[in-house]
Amino acid sequence: MHVPDGEVFSVLTLSPDRRTVDLMKILEIEFGKKITTRNWNTVSRILKAS
Repeated sequence: MHVPDGEVFSVLTLSPDRRTVDLMKILEIEFGKKITTRNWNTVSRILKAS
């Protein structure tokens, strides 16, 4: 995890016993509920559109 100037960059490696939703709860606990997350496919689409 890398946290520069109010942004958080993380890479989630899921194991069979973990779900993305469980890991998002951890981010909410750490950084509060006013966060926005995007998966890599969405980031790629945003970059292509700009």
